[in-house]
Amino acid sequence: MGFTAAAESTAKLTTPIEGDTILVTLPRGQTADGLPAMAAQACGDKPFCRYMAWTDGTKAATAIPLDLAQMAALSFSYMRDRASDYERPLWNCRQFKRADTTQCMATRATMTAVPSPAAVAPATPAATADLNGVRRKAATAAPVPTTQPAPAAVVAK
Repeated sequence: MGFTAAAESTAKLTTPIEGDTILVTLPRGQTADGLPAMAAQACGDKPFCRYMAWTDGTKAATAIPLDLAQMAALSFSYMRDRASDYERPLWNCRQFKRADTTQCMATRATMTAVPSPAAVAPATPAATADLNGVRRKAATAAPVPTTQPAPAAVVAK
């Protein structure tokens, strides 16, 4: 698939991913209302096109799939699929306020990795003095008696 440049004078192309996907960094001061026209111009006459734009170039994606931080920083998204008669622009409404909230991207909760607590070594058994009431065998075994059994008494008849 070939790569296309997005509206050269208005948005800076970050990295083309595939012929159907265009990733851009928006120019400073870009208004929300001009974004759909910019995306449509960048997509040209392609029947299928994904246009993703970021206002902060340091958070812009350079590869697909996007990671969670890139998705959270995404400012504008436009998707066109003429085979399904689908065309939809979506704005990050934390960055571009929209009167119609159906035009806003779904917000995703970002997860932060928290280190697991250090492994706790299992407690060693306490000294026997600490276990009152527990019967234990003596540390040394009692000697076994070595006496021989007495011979059976002879019974007289």
